[in-house]
Order: sequence, then C-alpha cells, then structure tokens
Amino acid sequence: MTKYSVGFGGKAGNSAGIPLLGLGMLIRSYSEVENEHRSHWDAKANSIVSGRAVAGWQIVGIVVGTVLVVAIKIYEVIISIAD
Repeated sequence: MTKYSVGFGGKAGNSAGIPLLGLGMLIRSYSEVENEHRSHWDAKANSIVSGRAVAGWQIVGIVVGTVLVVAIKIYEVIISIAD
C-alpha cells in the first residue's frame, strides 16, 4: 500500500500549496468585495451584493472560539503523547 504525505515533500509533492492558493484567492476576493462592494463574477451576473457590518461581540466570539478549538487540539496531542 502506498502512503501519501500530507505535509511538505513526500509522494504528495507540495501539498501545502493548494491550501495556500485557496487562502490567497479568498484574500483577493475579499479585498475586491471590500473595495468595490461586488466581485467581478457578481458584476458579470449583474447581481446585487448586500451585507452588514460585523459587531464587535461577533469578532470576540470568533477569536475566543478559535483559541478554544486550538487549545483543545493541543491538549489532545499532549494527552496522546503522554499515553
């Protein structure tokens, strides 16, 4: 059975490039929508883009939630190494 790497190198090649490419495209799309209030595909479809500002408590919730998830994952790794 062939084993594939999910990190850098190995038989999977530069597998980290795909998520980085996706992140780059998300950032580019966000910048376009932030500056022009619609993306190029919205303009081609003649679509209306609407939205609202994000409240401060929503940002705090996202940050706290992310920190909590990362802390739980780190805890799980530490426990699995200790066993």
